[in-house]
Amino acid sequence: MTPLLFDPDRHTALTDRAWDEAAARTAIEAIVKDARVSMTPQGLWPLHPDDTEPGETEPHCQLYFGAAGVVLGLSELARRGFCESAAADQKCLPFLLDRNRRTLSSKPWRDLLGAGWQTRSWLMGDAGILFVQWRLTGERQVLDALEKVLTINNADPSNEMMWGAPGTLLASLLLQNETREARWSRASNAPPFRSQRAGLSISTARNAATLVWATALPAQRFPCSRAGVS
Repeated sequence: MTPLLFDPDRHTALTDRAWDEAAARTAIEAIVKDARVSMTPQGLWPLHPDDTEPGETEPHCQLYFGAAGVVLGLSELARRGFCESAAADQKCLPFLLDRNRRTLSSKPWRDLLGAGWQTRSWLMGDAGILFVQWRLTGERQVLDALEKVLTINNADPSNEMMWGAPGTLLASLLLQNETREARWSRASNAPPFRSQRAGLSISTARNAATLVWATALPAQRFPCSRAGVS
């Protein structure tokens, strides 16, 4: 049976070696170097075969497994002093939003999401990319655009973080902590959002024996466990 979480050909095995900060920093530097060497001429990163939809060949741009996530990770490591900052890490930033919208507008993604198709989501869409753009540029207009995206997504029917309101809530909480602006608290307590949370609580209560509930994209339905709720 193929290991699900550990593949000896791809992963480093655990050891009994004591914690060594220098070794950890060396490993981080190697990861950063690999990320920068792997960057495409457009400032993106190649697709992993397991992350593609049928017919896809172009790199992804979103937060979850795309360029926005890599850019955020590299910038955070630099901010904390684990690597040198490099302007090239962020050269894709201005065009990520439009490019990601084009990806999500393609037939494979429209087929996947069905009637629930949208480009707003935290992990896969506009919200995550706008957050990274704001974090790295501090531009006020980006923050305002992000507020509009989060507010609209409050009413999304998907009871999960990738596409729906739970992701919106996480983004609002992050922004409230970072900006201390009251608008993010208002956004997370807006009526559509309260309805979403109430509906999730009722759904979970009805399935208390199994601790699961249904999260739905209009084209698909998935069972989720309570482990996904904090």
